[in-house]
Amino acid sequence: MSEEQNKPVSENEQENLNDIKEPETVQIFETESDESNSEITEENNELTESSELDSEAETEAKDSEATEVIETAEEKEIADETEIVSSGEKNTASSDKSSKWKSVLYPSTVVAFVLVIVSIAVFGIYTTFFQTSVKGAWISTEIEEVTSSDSFLVLGDNNVAYMAMGNMRYMGNYSTSYDDAGEKILTVNIPNIMQTTFKYEMKDNNILSLSVEGDETEYTFKNVQIPDSRLPVPDDYKRDALLYGTWRDNNYGIEYTFREDGTMLINEAGVVEADCIYDIQDNTIHVEYWVGETYTMDMEYTVENGKLEIGSMSFVKIIDKDGNTLNTEATETQSIEETTVEQTTEA
Repeated sequence: MSEEQNKPVSENEQENLNDIKEPETVQIFETESDESNSEITEENNELTESSELDSEAETEAKDSEATEVIETAEEKEIADETEIVSSGEKNTASSDKSSKWKSVLYPSTVVAFVLVIVSIAVFGIYTTFFQTSVKGAWISTEIEEVTSSDSFLVLGDNNVAYMAMGNMRYMGNYSTSYDDAGEKILTVNIPNIMQTTFKYEMKDNNILSLSVEGDETEYTFKNVQIPDSRLPVPDDYKRDALLYGTWRDNNYGIEYTFREDGTMLINEAGVVEADCIYDIQDNTIHVEYWVGETYTMDMEYTVENGKLEIGSMSFVKIIDKDGNTLNTEATETQSIEETTVEQTTEA
């Protein structure tokens, strides 16, 4: 190193150096700082302006979107109102149409209902004054005043026919058909009373016209109600509880039914029936029935071992007092075997 370089600097020189160097350095720093700050400020201003622009853009976009939403909502509301109005118009039209249909249907329903009522009324009048069925109780038109002493031809359900005379009924059957010429045929089969085939015709006012082939005579009958001819049961008539129920004699096919109220039904093999009343006098059954006048008969009886003995007839109970059918198969078999033996012996 040279001596000039190692020579110490004097105080004055040092001060001069300091005066020269420090201002430059400070000036440079300050200048650079100001320029930098200026640049930064400008950048911040630009950013602020950009941010403000962006904010304004976003605000405008939001306002635009809000406006679009409001417009869309208003349009939708208008559309909904239009649809409601349209729907209301449709409903009104449908209601008007339905009302028109109802206005057409209601009179039709009323007319149909009236027609049904009229039909029922006409049918009732027709069946009352112009009967088409032979069923009923018939008596000769020659009899003006009907009494319980008269005889009645009864044609009932299930082709059951009988001749009613007071408390007695003669049982049989009947049938209706057509012959080859298309004439209506009535066949009545009541043993010992009427067994005849008629041509028949239903006329006005419930008149039944009967005629027999080969006979020009016309027999006419009117439909009537049979007067009640049952006898009353006197208060002092007695009963026997052992008799209550229905008893049958298997040899003759006769059935006696004794009731708790003092009435009695006699059925003779399904051919004759009689409504009677009865009274127990000692060991005798006193029976009364009415056929134009009162008839009576007395029957001695005993009840032993479940059997009813009346004269030579032996009865077994087939129905109890409550109407329950009893098991009489063994008794009936025994009676049939006894009858077969008797018939064989007689042969």
